[in-house]
Amino acid sequence: MIKVVNYLLENCDNQKPSILVLLDLSAAFDTVDQSKLLLILQHEIGIEGVALQWFKSFLCGRTQKVKIRDVHSDEASLDYGVAQGSVLGPDIFKIYVRSLPRHVQSVWFDIFGFADDHQLLKTFLPWFQLTAFREDIQNCFDMISKWMNHFFLCLNTNKTKILIIAPPSLRNQIIINGIFINNKCIRFVSSAKNLGVILDDQLTFEKHILNIVKACFCTIRSLTKLKSYLTYEQLRTVISACIFSRIDYCNSLFYGVNNNLINKLQSVQNTAARLLRKKNGIGHIPLETYIRNCHWLKVKARIIFKICLIVHNSLHGIAPSSIKEYINYNTSTRTLQLIEPTYNGVVGGRRFARVGPKIWNLLPFHIRMECRRDKFKTSLKTYLFTEYERLLERIHEQ
Repeated sequence: MIKVVNYLLENCDNQKPSILVLLDLSAAFDTVDQSKLLLILQHEIGIEGVALQWFKSFLCGRTQKVKIRDVHSDEASLDYGVAQGSVLGPDIFKIYVRSLPRHVQSVWFDIFGFADDHQLLKTFLPWFQLTAFREDIQNCFDMISKWMNHFFLCLNTNKTKILIIAPPSLRNQIIINGIFINNKCIRFVSSAKNLGVILDDQLTFEKHILNIVKACFCTIRSLTKLKSYLTYEQLRTVISACIFSRIDYCNSLFYGVNNNLINKLQSVQNTAARLLRKKNGIGHIPLETYIRNCHWLKVKARIIFKICLIVHNSLHGIAPSSIKEYINYNTSTRTLQLIEPTYNGVVGGRRFARVGPKIWNLLPFHIRMECRRDKFKTSLKTYLFTEYERLLERIHEQ
């Protein structure tokens, strides 16, 4: 998601509209050809001998049957598909579809994906939108259809979404609102869910954040009814698992969004803190103090924390290569500062390639030099507890 959003923000900053196509595959994991997958593992990946036999044992020879009350159906062999819910499932599927990017890039589309979720991206000029929408997308879908037929996969055009991401100054110039694919009209949508994040065509994340707020308050209302049955520690654990996990999911994308939206997320944390404070029977303690005593970073600080952690992972080889390419040191070895790319407007200042190095360079030297991930997280959290407001001022000054 960082890669996709960075791509879109960079194009908007350069006054270039983008096409974002969210592909949806029908029963993708269930239609994998096991024999073809084993050939890919052997001839393309280079797995042989005992290791190949392990994969064959894992994939082949599975059966299934249906039980209705006490009656079982006959067993049927599973000649297609990979086991869902397994650790190997997503990785094996990614190996199976590894040739898709090569085919898509041949028709001048960029592609990013995880497991069976893939996104196609392409920039275009408004005065060439007819060519981009009618010819380029059609050629891309034709190429994908041929590839999928070869690998026994099926594209669900009914659930495939297309968004047009454009800077405000160019939005009025986009006059086409849909295209025909396989004789089916696909209308451009204003928002769509991608890997659990609702992307909108202006990258405000308003709909996504409001959806988080709604879900969290619903959970808090349920916890209010259940709190008498839980201990203080149990309630705190449930709040972290069911509420903070939602707030923190992909929150590195929220840097620079409207403050009113961030304040709504903060109100969720405040409400959860009040619930826990009441359970502890110490309602006289100010909310700010209580949140601090719980060792909870506020929402804005949690966003900064996540961004810095991703940069740290990138510098130490833990992050994916698609993210590591954004993080590079200056040629000067004396300062150990990261390169901060230039940008044209506010939108460009929100992208991770700019934000990550900018915030990292403002951290104290001893934190930036910490190699161990656990110690880095501890030092960073302590620093944000005491110096977050000052750090925020320094960020806004630059």
